[in-house]
Amino acid sequence: MLDALRSSSMPFVAFVGAGASAIPPSQLPTWKGFNQLLLDCLCERLDDYSGKRQPTARMMEAFKSRRDDAKLLAPDFQAQLMEEEIGHDYFAVWQSLGTSVYGPVHVALAELATRGRLTAVVTTNFDRLVETAMHDRGVLYQVYYDATGFDQLAAPGGQSPGTLPIIKIHGSIEDASSLVDTLRQRMVGRPPALNRALRVLLEFAPWVFLGWSGADFSYNEHYLGVLDAAKDAKGFVFARRHGDKLESGVVKLVEAYQRYDPAKAEALEVNPATWLAETFGLPAWTPPAQFLASAQADVDARVKKKIHEWVDRLGPVAVVNIICSMLKSSGLEHEAWWLLRKTFKSYRTPGDTALRSYQRYNYNYGLSLFESGFISNPLKLADDSSNLLQWKTYADQNAFEFLNRAYQEGGLATAGSALAALLAYRGEVGRAMGLLQVVTDEAIKREGWLELCDIAADSVVIYDIVQSYTAGAGQLEALLEKAVALGDEPRRAMLCAHLGRLLTYTQEFTRADVMLKAAEEVADRLGLEKVRLTARAARGIWLHDSDTSPQQALETLKTLSEDIRAADDEVLVTKVDLTDPALTRTMLKGHQPMLCRVLLDLVAAAITLGDGKTVDTSLDLLDELTVEHFNGYLPHYYFIYAQCLMRSDPPNPDKAIALVRKARRVGELSENPWVEEYANHFETHIHAAITSKG
Repeated sequence: MLDALRSSSMPFVAFVGAGASAIPPSQLPTWKGFNQLLLDCLCERLDDYSGKRQPTARMMEAFKSRRDDAKLLAPDFQAQLMEEEIGHDYFAVWQSLGTSVYGPVHVALAELATRGRLTAVVTTNFDRLVETAMHDRGVLYQVYYDATGFDQLAAPGGQSPGTLPIIKIHGSIEDASSLVDTLRQRMVGRPPALNRALRVLLEFAPWVFLGWSGADFSYNEHYLGVLDAAKDAKGFVFARRHGDKLESGVVKLVEAYQRYDPAKAEALEVNPATWLAETFGLPAWTPPAQFLASAQADVDARVKKKIHEWVDRLGPVAVVNIICSMLKSSGLEHEAWWLLRKTFKSYRTPGDTALRSYQRYNYNYGLSLFESGFISNPLKLADDSSNLLQWKTYADQNAFEFLNRAYQEGGLATAGSALAALLAYRGEVGRAMGLLQVVTDEAIKREGWLELCDIAADSVVIYDIVQSYTAGAGQLEALLEKAVALGDEPRRAMLCAHLGRLLTYTQEFTRADVMLKAAEEVADRLGLEKVRLTARAARGIWLHDSDTSPQQALETLKTLSEDIRAADDEVLVTKVDLTDPALTRTMLKGHQPMLCRVLLDLVAAAITLGDGKTVDTSLDLLDELTVEHFNGYLPHYYFIYAQCLMRSDPPNPDKAIALVRKARRVGELSENPWVEEYANHFETHIHAAITSKG
């Protein structure tokens, strides 16, 4: 293909990536480099906010180590985490790249355009350096970077005659709303009109890729329709920088094209700064003096200054939210928990509480407390509020207060659904179901599909506690389709993990296995620790209920239980009474709510294998968890304990009946409709067993 381009005047499409703008004198940071500058600015702002009392450097070192060693948290996923926290304000940060200093690739493209060698320029870059170089060379061009422009490009006669199309497939910095940077945006794909226009270009002219990694093809092999056009496309040359690894998606693309014609595609290692000029015999370019003067300045420092200005506009609480989101996504839950707590106890100011981001902070802190099992104030408020001041000192141990504020004052639907799940764990099941219905109706009314995905995931514990599996599975399947359509991989993975469990309960084992494998694959690829734990727990009961391997089920659930308990044994914070430092220090440790379900499943697996030791140990742990912390699962504990008593030798029906009656009373108080029905069934079973023995 390259020989054909060299030996003829055949026009081609130039596909240009961020590597073109990274070459001197423009020297703009690459996608990953920009992301790192952004992270540095966020950390520096956190240092200012905390008065350097937060161990930011150590925290970020741990984060970077996990990110780089495991090759997780790619820039587009980090971008999605930031956009989750601050909305479309995120995209304005990319305007920090504004500059008019271009480089040799842009100059070569402009020269090729004057010679009639370019059919179009397609670029992933947000910057305007291609346009600036074309303007300085006198090339007439037209830029297409948003849905309206793509519609025009794809329409018959939509392109202005005599102009070079510059197609910015991920948007352009002059319009922050046009930018495409998050994983969700990349997974959902580009507008159909853009894909149609690119298909025409693929069939009309060869393509030359330069300064671009092609990583998008590894995420999504159908990205931009290039693979789908293999049969009818003219072909391409993929030129990557010397030493760069060829992405697996590009390898697959080359192989697909070469199946139709070995000369149709080739991948080369090149020097991007000189390759176009050397390949097409273009004159050497000497940067003008003003470009060289600009290049001598620290470009990163100039970009970083603009990023700092953007970070300052966000405010410190938004910065805390962003950093905590990235820490949690990399498995650094403890570090995130600590930062959220210190913000509440030490860093925040009265002015912070008036910021829009503060309600998001309430949600984040409430969720972290909830996931660690702090779902109630450990001190009961007296009827006359005489201990109000002391009660308030324990506010940082009550997820309910933070989630309730985020929902009631901030209007965050996902805070409401998390609150409903919390109420279910506390044993307030009727109240939980009522709140869940209200929150769901609110989100449906405003068509908040991402919110509804989160609401569906939060609702699983309620469905589990009331044993309503079919209804729960139906809701999850409907929202899973939405998550796929929206391109949201983390939400898709979590919904798949939960759906795998509910389908296991309804004995749809093949479908459940498919869901769990999908969840496991995304969790491994993106490093989603919470999804990984959820999928492991569901996989354990799947192995048992499907009779695939009861022994493996036991081992999986036992290991998971041990991992969760080890994490819970880590001290989250040590509290000291400053009025009397000599008093014994209080060490706060978590109790992850999901351990209740894991232990219930572990008992079931141990019963199957006759592992009495595991049964006894797990029941002891369940007794502490359900009686002292998570009353919602108390009836389930009583029922499975009663089952063990009826299976013992000899059976103990009297104690089993007493436990069933305890469960019945708890069910009435909690308004759990399932408990009464199951208690009646169980008592009938016990009496039948007694009769048969007598």
